[in-house]
Amino acid sequence: VSLESFGLVNALIGDTTCRSAVLAGLLSSGLIEVDLVLGQATDDGLGALAGSLGLATDEGSVQAQISGKQRRRKLSQLRLASAMGGDSALEQMHNAWKTASQTLDLIQLGFGEASDGACSRCRSGPTSTRKFSATNDFGAYMDEVIFSDVMMRQRGHDKL
Repeated sequence: VSLESFGLVNALIGDTTCRSAVLAGLLSSGLIEVDLVLGQATDDGLGALAGSLGLATDEGSVQAQISGKQRRRKLSQLRLASAMGGDSALEQMHNAWKTASQTLDLIQLGFGEASDGACSRCRSGPTSTRKFSATNDFGAYMDEVIFSDVMMRQRGHDKL
């Protein structure tokens, strides 16, 4: 049995954890769903995670090439929150999502320092089969997405 989902919730960790996740290949490890609350992560660390999204959805990832085999499973859902995340990280995540494999169906972001304008610009259209949503209401994101959807596994709402 292999691990399909991974979650980490910690209000005190930040950019070092983002960089460690990139170096460890967390998003390209074959996990299908990743949920991260990195309370102190800034645009710098979150931007590093955004840069690793291409590998997360690319069958020809560096890790797969090194091991001599292609990954069968690809990341399809990413939920990421940081009270310190801002416009730069949000736009980097959105650009990475737009160019990522079609298997990355869902990205939900809660970046407390992002502007309303950046959140609005980065939302996917209503007819899109893939979903990208972002909010700067960190508290509501924690309540409605992380605690309700992820920790309690109550799916079905579409508030963000």
